[in-house]
Amino acid sequence: MSVLLVIPARYASTRYPGKPLVTLTGATGERKTLIERAWLAAQSVAGVDRIVVATDDRRIEQAAQGFGAEVVMTSTECLNGTERCAETVEQLPVDYDIVVNLQGDAPLTPAWFIEDLINGLRADPAADIATPVLRCDGETLNALVQDRKAGRVGGTTAVFQAQGHALYFSKEVLPFTTETYSKEAKTPVFLAYSSNRRTCSGHSRINVTINSNAKQSFLMVSRQSQAADAASFLGDKPPVAAR
Repeated sequence: MSVLLVIPARYASTRYPGKPLVTLTGATGERKTLIERAWLAAQSVAGVDRIVVATDDRRIEQAAQGFGAEVVMTSTECLNGTERCAETVEQLPVDYDIVVNLQGDAPLTPAWFIEDLINGLRADPAADIATPVLRCDGETLNALVQDRKAGRVGGTTAVFQAQGHALYFSKEVLPFTTETYSKEAKTPVFLAYSSNRRTCSGHSRINVTINSNAKQSFLMVSRQSQAADAASFLGDKPPVAAR
């Protein structure tokens, strides 16, 4: 099955205009733009046939072409990254079996996370949507519970069958538990990520998201961790919940 990976990026962000072109200093001291780091993350994913940056801004186009990326120009009418990916697919002369949307502000996404998403779709031809989920450790679950008690939404949880078919996605902490877990304990709660929510206040987390077609995939990493150890923080390689 052929795979296209699209990195949608727009300049006119309401919360952070020009975000894709902001430079970030890596662990080695090298400075690269956010969009270049997302592109480098995509390059490390095995099994992808083509990678393109999708944007409606010539400044992003010029910057992306400068570091060697293929760019597809999309309209300014796209409401989100998913629509930008869909428009990109319509423009390309080749049809792809799987389209992965790696958001342009997700450079910490581990390669295996996207690979598991792709493999999940390949393994279940009847599935239209694949959503990787990650088991919460005790520290993360306790923080999510505290968020809900304080009236905050700290994350989206997923409940699925033994076969991996999704049953529920909820802003509540499901399955419900009154137990307090130790920091490193494995819990029965699996975390998903909603791309239109803000990071929960009061806790040191950032959110990283990958989408497949119009289908979302999710993970959460610690703001305190460096890119190099992000994968180790994530813990269990999750099952893929098919919807």
